[in-house]
Amino acid sequence: AVAIFVLQEKGWKYQYFPLVAFMLFASAVFILASLSEQMPAGAIGRPTRWFAAAGGLLLVAVLLPRSEPIWSKLAYYKHLPFYVEMKQMAPGRPVLIISSDLNAAFPWVLMQNRVWPTRFASLWLLKGIDFALSHTTDRARRGKLSELQRQVARMLLADIERYHPALVLVDMDTTDRFSKGQFDYLAHFQSAPSFAPIRAKFRRTGQVDHFAIFSPR
Repeated sequence: AVAIFVLQEKGWKYQYFPLVAFMLFASAVFILASLSEQMPAGAIGRPTRWFAAAGGLLLVAVLLPRSEPIWSKLAYYKHLPFYVEMKQMAPGRPVLIISSDLNAAFPWVLMQNRVWPTRFASLWLLKGIDFALSHTTDRARRGKLSELQRQVARMLLADIERYHPALVLVDMDTTDRFSKGQFDYLAHFQSAPSFAPIRAKFRRTGQVDHFAIFSPR
């Protein structure tokens, strides 16, 4: 499992850090065991212990350049222009971000002690539905996908009515994420019939970085 995780490079860089720490600790244990003169009956041989320690240190050497402690990531976000600008906008109030990019919302929402005003960590589902719709002509499947699209909008509206976000940020970056092709969240937000009840509650008031800003009417 560890080999698959490393070779496929899945997850975020900071997820390597616990693995590096564990391998460093395990290697130290094997080194100390190899140096010990007395070992319990049935313990693995000294050459095997040295081999395990060397293997662990080799893995540490490979993974350490790839790892990133979570505090390093937090420090990086604090200096982003987007983070600095958002700190001045409705401080402490909920902000909804409509994007497929999880990093667009986290960790700065938590760092600024804001409430995340929706059940969705990101809205990659909208892009996935659009991608599926563009690759099928089956009427029944298209009907199910369209209903799912409307259901997402209804759940989002329910979240907005519950948490009353001070701002809605809509991603204008159409960069490919998670699937082939592009998806324009701003165009979808401004034109999709399912988003009409949400649009009725907000008006466009500006832009920060690659996000359009919508404020309550």
